[in-house]
Amino acid sequence: MVVAVTGAASGVGRLLVQRLAAPEGSVSAREVVAIDDEFADLRGVTWRIADVQDPGLVSRLHGIDVLVHTADDRSLETRPSARRAHNIRAAQTVLTAAAAAGVPRVLLITSTMVYGAAPDNPVPLPENATRVSDNSEGLMGDFAEVEELAERARRAHPGLSVTVVRPAPLVGPELDTLLSRHFSAPRLLTVKGHEQHWQFCHEDDLASALAFCALHEVTGTDGVVAVASEGSLTQGEVEEIAGMKHFEVPANLAFGAVRRLHQARITPAAAGEIKFLVYPCVVDGVSLRQAGWKPAHDNESALAALLKSKTGKHAIAGRSLGRKEVTITAAGAAGAAAAAIGTAAAIRHLRKRGSPDPCRLIRFPGGSDHSRGRTRHAPVRRRGPGGGGRPQGWRHGRLHRDRARPRPRTRRGRPLVLGPPDRRGAAARRHGEGAERHHRPRPPGRADGRHAPRRGPGDR
Repeated sequence: MVVAVTGAASGVGRLLVQRLAAPEGSVSAREVVAIDDEFADLRGVTWRIADVQDPGLVSRLHGIDVLVHTADDRSLETRPSARRAHNIRAAQTVLTAAAAAGVPRVLLITSTMVYGAAPDNPVPLPENATRVSDNSEGLMGDFAEVEELAERARRAHPGLSVTVVRPAPLVGPELDTLLSRHFSAPRLLTVKGHEQHWQFCHEDDLASALAFCALHEVTGTDGVVAVASEGSLTQGEVEEIAGMKHFEVPANLAFGAVRRLHQARITPAAAGEIKFLVYPCVVDGVSLRQAGWKPAHDNESALAALLKSKTGKHAIAGRSLGRKEVTITAAGAAGAAAAAIGTAAAIRHLRKRGSPDPCRLIRFPGGSDHSRGRTRHAPVRRRGPGGGGRPQGWRHGRLHRDRARPRPRTRRGRPLVLGPPDRRGAAARRHGEGAERHHRPRPPGRADGRHAPRRGPGDR
């Protein structure tokens, strides 16, 4: 049997090639073909240089019996659009090239994220549970697209056997994932009223499961194989092993804050992906267990490997923080995560009370009472009914906060420049220094402006 592995120069693909090149059991591969766009220092394998996104990959697949595709992009630092385009293009090219080259079997890797995380999920979920459709820009959306490509390939190419391997959240010494960043936070985020159950998959176990499926022709139920450690850990057990504490927030507050942070490109984690950190998604890997495969790591040892791989950097909501970005105050038991979520809660509370938008508070310069250390709301410059006239929103020299009037304009259509109220009095406004601002001629009378005759109806 000839087994080919894409993405063999690094990551899980490198671990798989090393395991296939040094078999431990009675069943072994006759030849191991490593496919990547660069060489690596691996012995006992045949290298074929190719780009998995290039249709010319079909010329590198002659004589292959099983093709394992591991050349996907799961980095949180890659732009979501570029990552989505790479993952879909690579999977589509691999499936099309394998069908054209006559490869009998193809193994794709997604994640148990396609089952979805929900507070009412049974623990564990069956391996053939319904897949959740998702079109978000996160990794869950990428995996859903790859699974749809696998279903289309089965219908379009009946002679091609496509097996989708779904590992639980991966842990390893050099993996930078949403899970590893979650455990790098000062405290663990939990949702009020719901108990979390944790399940992990070590990258060595994933490589072992892929080799077992390739060599023993494990196809699973409906072409799906789940890979994970046996059982699960409760939130209390995880906190005891990790030596960490949690802070509890309502679900709408947690997901709303993460959604706003993700929309502002502050964190790479989407709201749908945060659910896997607070809601259970535990899967029963019955296919591999019935075939005779067992993981080498249980959930406790996998969690220990995850904690050991922490680099010492703090992370909040999936975003790695530098030394200057994270601040943990003495009174802030929840750390910077609670500060970020608390800020969103404060803004939401102010808006519900009808208070002015905190982002629109300004400070007026000048000599009026607006400059005495008071912060007031900026006037809304909109046009009032009837065109020009007195600026709407000002009443008795003060800004009427509850009104949102149109921007005032002169009769010629020129906008008026609003500022602090004029407190000189009516006589000074008619005859004093500010008369030229209103484009009115000086009334007839004495040179000093006193005792000016009243203006009658005929003078208008």
